Amino acid sequence: MHKGIGAGIILNKQLYRGFNGEAGEIGRSLMFTENFTDNKNDKVEDFCSEDAIIDQVEAQTKQEHLTREDLVQMNRDGDRVVQRELAHFTYAISRVIYNVAISFAPEELYLNSPLIEAIPALFDDIVANTGKLGMKIPIRLIVHSGYATLLGCCSVVTHRALNMDDYNLEFAIQE
Repeated sequence: MHKGIGAGIILNKQLYRGFNGEAGEIGRSLMFTENFTDNKNDKVEDFCSEDAIIDQVEAQTKQEHLTREDLVQMNRDGDRVVQRELAHFTYAISRVIYNVAISFAPEELYLNSPLIEAIPALFDDIVANTGKLGMKIPIRLIVHSGYATLLGCCSVVTHRALNMDDYNLEFAIQE
């Protein structure tokens, strides 16, 4: 969960890409909003992405050019607008995660979000909210989320270059 919201779907130990490589584009899923008759195509990422949260906070506080780090600091400082928007985010994304879970029935779900990593209470809220919805699938937070895509790419390239698609290679960051 960064600028958009996507899912890496692993089937039979392989990344499932789907038709035209569009599998897992959760952020492009449509959402119901308060006004069902406005004919707008509101997408999940319009409400649940990091950029959407920043846009909401900027609009309400009349500040511009906020960053993730600004949100984190404003949250630490007890800013009510930020805290309200983060609460809306955890409420909404919990429902998105629940819908993904019942659609795909995965063994586990992993969240990759620098914002959630920076504010661990968000992860706790998401786990609590999905639990209240009846979801029993374990959710885990990927640490060092900024490197997740890079490590995934390294894995794909290494597997292909060494012709080791059926081998379990593990990549890790040295601390």
